[in-house]
Amino acid sequence: PQWQQRSYTAPSTALESQLAELWCDIFKLERIGVHDSFFELGADSITAAKMVAKLRDVLGKEVPLAAIFEATTIAELAEHLQRDQQLDPLANVQPLNTLAARGEGQPLFCIHPVLGLSWGFAALGQYLSEGCALYGIQSRGLGGGEPLPQSVEDIAGDYVALIREQQRSGPYRLLGWSMGGVIAQEMARQLRELGESVSFLGALDAYPFAQRPAGDEAETVRNVLAFLDIETSAAPDTMAELSEFLCREYDVLNLEFVKQLQGKQSALIDDVSAVIANNLKLLQGFKPQPVDVDMHFFQAVNTANSAHLQHRPQAWRAAVADLHVYPVDCHHQQMLEAEPLAVIGPFIARALAEQ
Repeated sequence: PQWQQRSYTAPSTALESQLAELWCDIFKLERIGVHDSFFELGADSITAAKMVAKLRDVLGKEVPLAAIFEATTIAELAEHLQRDQQLDPLANVQPLNTLAARGEGQPLFCIHPVLGLSWGFAALGQYLSEGCALYGIQSRGLGGGEPLPQSVEDIAGDYVALIREQQRSGPYRLLGWSMGGVIAQEMARQLRELGESVSFLGALDAYPFAQRPAGDEAETVRNVLAFLDIETSAAPDTMAELSEFLCREYDVLNLEFVKQLQGKQSALIDDVSAVIANNLKLLQGFKPQPVDVDMHFFQAVNTANSAHLQHRPQAWRAAVADLHVYPVDCHHQQMLEAEPLAVIGPFIARALAEQ
């Protein structure tokens, strides 16, 4: 990646100096100013997890991973750590940059994939305008103790209510990855029914399930695994087993926030597995309805074809006003990694700027 640094401002406190030294070590740079953005320097969610682990060792206390997404510069992170704010990494609405944390700027709401977590969108912030507040919307049920939604329509209605708490009226801007793109399209439809405007609807390799007669559950599982490009000699046979398998495949146990929360929420992995299973079930029964909003579709051209998904962008043609397709040389699972995001990010930034 190409590092992007602002004009250099030296650390002015002992904590800022500690953080600057740590960042220089991670990014292999001689110096980093206190106003350089973590993500503009080339970081992603994996780098953020490494940063949190090192911060814990250096500072001798737990630092929530969400802190890195909300406070993206050394100056902001130092201020945040001094306030010792406690953030809930499983909250339904996650501020992913400083403007969102302050409740300022024009929001872009990013909707989670089937795993239910939205933190991966944080790296998109480096490509957006300085006035854009980046929010992640996460699944209900991750924290346990609440009923799971019964339909994609219910999920969309719930999320519409959540985003209207952050932004009272339109135009709204929505972006979803995988399942999140399906939800975002339904959110746009419900917002238009409420008389609100939607100025941007983006989908990252998001496909509705094909409407098919009920068949072999094991076949459905195999098709989902093929779509996710996961090869295994011991494939699960049921959707419930698939959700547990995906938890292992995505290494959920080693996510930094999972390590932090397992002591407080002993059933965390079971809760995440239940969310995945429910999300997959709801997607199979959902058929998108038309909305008079354009869709910007980013297609991962290396994704395997699945008989259970309408695996072509044109599947959305009848469900949106106009469809703009941008091919991206990556696989479905790589959409928010650094190289694909370097293609996707500027496209989204330009589309938002044109609204």
